[in-house]
Amino acid sequence: MRAVHLIHLLIFLVALGIAYYRAKLPDFTEYLVYLKLERLSQWELEESYASTSVKIEESELEELKGRRATLIVRKPYYLPDSDRLEVLATVKVMNNRILLISPWYEVEELPPKAVLRKRLMKKLEEEIEEPYLRAIALAFIFGEERKDLPLEVEKVFLKTGLIHVLVVSGLHVGLVFLFFYKLFPRVVSPYVGALGVLFYSIFLVPHNPPVIRATLMLLLYVLSLVLYRRYCSLCALFFSGTLMLLFIPHFVFSYSFWLSFFAVLYIILTIREWELNNALKTVFVSFGAFTGVSPLLASFTFIYPISLILSPLLSPLILAYAFFAFLSLFTLFELPLSLVFMTLTGEFLFRILEFLSDFSLGITADITPKEAFLILSLGAIALYFLKGFYRLTPLVGINLYLLLGNIIKTTF
Repeated sequence: MRAVHLIHLLIFLVALGIAYYRAKLPDFTEYLVYLKLERLSQWELEESYASTSVKIEESELEELKGRRATLIVRKPYYLPDSDRLEVLATVKVMNNRILLISPWYEVEELPPKAVLRKRLMKKLEEEIEEPYLRAIALAFIFGEERKDLPLEVEKVFLKTGLIHVLVVSGLHVGLVFLFFYKLFPRVVSPYVGALGVLFYSIFLVPHNPPVIRATLMLLLYVLSLVLYRRYCSLCALFFSGTLMLLFIPHFVFSYSFWLSFFAVLYIILTIREWELNNALKTVFVSFGAFTGVSPLLASFTFIYPISLILSPLLSPLILAYAFFAFLSLFTLFELPLSLVFMTLTGEFLFRILEFLSDFSLGITADITPKEAFLILSLGAIALYFLKGFYRLTPLVGINLYLLLGNIIKTTF
């Protein structure tokens, strides 16, 4: 089995090198281009301009297609409501980050693509009165951008380290699969579950790296069930990562891709071939995921250790909210009782987190992204070879390094 793991790892590293070479953009200051864009977040208004996150659908510069960028509209006399735009913009690139600058009169609306998604979101907004509960539901079910969350909601989930719950990822994809898998007879349930996941991932949520990775891994799992083959989660992770980097090379520069990849890698390596009861497994999954993302998060923001306790402790409540959320979604928000329970569990979850956020402490670490990648890579190697409770050594070591790193660097 180790030989198989090594082969998948080597192929992934080759794909990583190819993706880096293909996705690296040269820095330039000005380039006037026509573009078609998908707007990913609400407009943020300033005194003399408005800005929003966008995905470039079409461009005269081929290398910009599919990438995320920031659109700045100068002197916004009028801002379109449509999620698809056509603009004549000045393109600036620095450190692989794309900035599009356009006057308001060069921004035109295009017909929307995700009609079904918008209709369902509108239906949800009509059913939930409280703005903060509506925002939580839109983010949890449809993957609305974090920028669109009310400040009070973002602050509460951020300070408790549970902001990832509101980002559509493997948790959501897995729950959608289970939702359909449990509803149908075992003979057809894997197929129906896979179709449900594909429908959800393609039509209802943004195509971000965690969603694509989770969907690919789940389809490989279903394929293994159908073919009566043993499922190798580590192989599936490397294989899905390889496909993503080969077909969407710019993911190599996506923090979202790497946070999702390392979180899953550390979960797999932490609990691999380890007999644990459900309670302990939940704790170690939380510890592994936290350790797998902490170095990268620490390179650009705060980390909140309280999530180590809250993730396993509140997992039953989060799962209850998820169940009623997806039940409401797949009954087209026409089942009143499901909506009531979704609202109640959402309210309960938010109030608990709101209370606990006042006691949460954020930790910073003087660490660069390159250093974070090195630490995570070495930690993953150690986790792979260690057995049983010895696996706690790299997990504890990485977190201690983040906590004490500043003191160590200052001393030596």
